[in-house]
Amino acid sequence: MNKQPYIFKKQIVSLCFVAILFLIPECKIFREELLMIFLALLSIAFSPLIYKLIKMPIWLHSCIYYFPMYIAACFVRGKLFRVDFKSVVSYIIAIILISFILLWNRMEYIEAIHGFYSNISMRPLEFANKMFSNILALVSEEIFFRMYLVNRLAGKVGICGVLISSLAFLIAHYLNRWANKMFNLKKYASVFLLGIILSIVYYISNSIIPCIILHLLYNSSDFIQLIKKLVIKKADSELLFDDY
Repeated sequence: MNKQPYIFKKQIVSLCFVAILFLIPECKIFREELLMIFLALLSIAFSPLIYKLIKMPIWLHSCIYYFPMYIAACFVRGKLFRVDFKSVVSYIIAIILISFILLWNRMEYIEAIHGFYSNISMRPLEFANKMFSNILALVSEEIFFRMYLVNRLAGKVGICGVLISSLAFLIAHYLNRWANKMFNLKKYASVFLLGIILSIVYYISNSIIPCIILHLLYNSSDFIQLIKKLVIKKADSELLFDDY
């Protein structure tokens, strides 16, 4: 099983930085968004430690971990799915661009599906827990970084809200406890590009379902790997990460 510390200096520094921005008078118009970002980063930083201390079920840990993200849906209004010329064009272009990102990461994609970890079997209950966590993760991220942040920031800084939301999306992945194991510069670039694409789609369409589907496309290797781990019988189940 892979092991990592539960708290990182970069997480504390980031929380302090957001708190300072919150207190700066010039950032007054962004205080609600900064507060929500702070709560999301706070959960990313400390939820794994809480999970270790309390030993809760993985599905409950996922609900707590992403709570500040999906609760943001209560503060904004948006459409589930919008069909008009501009929106449909943005969906098509986004599919093409995400396909290019996946092609750029084709070796990592293939490794995820056919590598060592994909050949470790998974029991049905573990599969259900992991599938729930993966779906909750991408839905929560789309609610928070697109439906909430893009929506709120677009009304204050226009298209610049796309960039701010994408940077916040990147930082959230950078502060993940497993980032040092799972991410490299290429992966961070891919995450940032994905954030830009999805934010633009939401900015144009104001609908969340297409963003969730596009995010699912980007993360498709994770779901293919899970299904493969469920059906194979080659090895005993092994916990790869102690809080996911």
